[in-house]
Amino acid sequence: MKYVSCLFVSAWLLFSINGFALDPNIPHVEGELIIKFKTQITSGEEDILKIFADQVGFHKLQAKLKKDDSLELLNSYAWADIHHVRIRPGEDFDQVMGKIQGMEEVEYVEPNYIFSATFTTEAFEDAPSAQAFSSEQNRFSSAQALGAGQNVTVAVIDTGVDYTHADIASNMWINSGEVPGNGIDDDKNGYIDDINGWDFVNNDNDPYDDHYHGTHVSGIVLSLQNKARPVIKIMALKFLDYYGYGSTGDAINAIDYAVRNGAKILNNSWGGGFYSSALRDAIVATYNANRVFAVAAGNSAVNIDQEPSYPPSYLIPNMITVAALNSSDNLAWFSNYGPTGVHVGAPGVAIYSAVPKEQCSVPPCYKYLSGTSMATPYVAGVAAMMLSEQPELMHLQVKKIIMDTSVSNASLEGMIGKGSVEPSDAVTTASNTTPDGNIPPYTPSSISDSIGLSASESAGMGCGALVDITQGPKNGGGQGLTPTSGISLFLLSWPLLFVFFLRRQMRRKFVLSPF
Repeated sequence: MKYVSCLFVSAWLLFSINGFALDPNIPHVEGELIIKFKTQITSGEEDILKIFADQVGFHKLQAKLKKDDSLELLNSYAWADIHHVRIRPGEDFDQVMGKIQGMEEVEYVEPNYIFSATFTTEAFEDAPSAQAFSSEQNRFSSAQALGAGQNVTVAVIDTGVDYTHADIASNMWINSGEVPGNGIDDDKNGYIDDINGWDFVNNDNDPYDDHYHGTHVSGIVLSLQNKARPVIKIMALKFLDYYGYGSTGDAINAIDYAVRNGAKILNNSWGGGFYSSALRDAIVATYNANRVFAVAAGNSAVNIDQEPSYPPSYLIPNMITVAALNSSDNLAWFSNYGPTGVHVGAPGVAIYSAVPKEQCSVPPCYKYLSGTSMATPYVAGVAAMMLSEQPELMHLQVKKIIMDTSVSNASLEGMIGKGSVEPSDAVTTASNTTPDGNIPPYTPSSISDSIGLSASESAGMGCGALVDITQGPKNGGGQGLTPTSGISLFLLSWPLLFVFFLRRQMRRKFVLSPF
């Protein structure tokens, strides 16, 4: 049997002399666009005024395109002036997109891309690599001997999580600001009864894993902690559906939710081949929010320094890109590599972990899977243990310690930046490291960083894909991509006094967000 371990997509944009032309073969959500306004926010009181000016600009854009209500706002993110919109069915998609791109206030516009899986590695049902697996479990145990510090939340941005699994249930993140089942958004974060996370595919509060991948990833993250003294909490953010498809919009929504709701580490065992400016900007926002962004290198056995793959090739400083290693700490045959784009390696061959109860006849259920998807949560778990011991470490300190304490060998030199992650050494070093309290400025031209993530008022769509190409998941359901209802922008007629009040409130939200 073959199972998908990471996501890949072939997509590109074609531009002509007459304007934008969208290749019909590029997978995207029909009629949906992501727009980024030009922003030059400065420090001081004028920054919030610039935000409002940009909102005014968006309304002007709406006015230009709103003939017969042709443009609908689905979601908006003040931290990057990104707007997710939908055009009316029947409108010429290329013409509308080209018209928006030509507006002087627009920095970029791109389709709401759909990602799909095109590569797979073996799933070992009968544990043919039991000896190799045993050595990797010993490595897990070395980290379990440490860590009795503070709880750390890891957002698993994936297919969801079987939160009923015996190994996972007691380790789920619980939103203490919500009263379960009362149908009210008690904590005013824009999501009703989001107790364990959110399902951005079906736009509901039940992020159950109707595939298996996200549950397997979650089990690996949790395996790094001492079961007698658990400190890791899993936030379930489902952005891949039953069939393994999603959109860029859902990825951004999931990232936004994770940061605003206190996840210190975001695990991303997925990827794509096309460069998305909007997704890049969302990841930059996690840098500004002091989050660790763990990402899979990919399973195409290519040098991503020469053949870029995304998100790894965005090369944003808080990203830790992970290759898959076999039991001998050599690069797995399928793993992507690159001394610049790939930072460390971790166990990724025949990894035994939890899967949803629908995947076997007698739960709890487990499977052996291989891929950089399995290596990435190993590193996310190590990072969580480090932050449990020393919660005030900056993301760049976490990354540096993980890289510096890794162990290389001749086969890895020139293939990845450093070597094989050593959990015990990383956690011990972290516990003895003084936090520097400094996030160096990192501001690409297409994103502002002076405000931080702000609360949106509704959930939207997501990004990525995973598929069992032989038979698909076994537990039914799955409605595919479903556009979500939109939200309105701030009322622009509010007094100037409220503008300054809002500025203080927005900054307060950002500062109080757990780091």
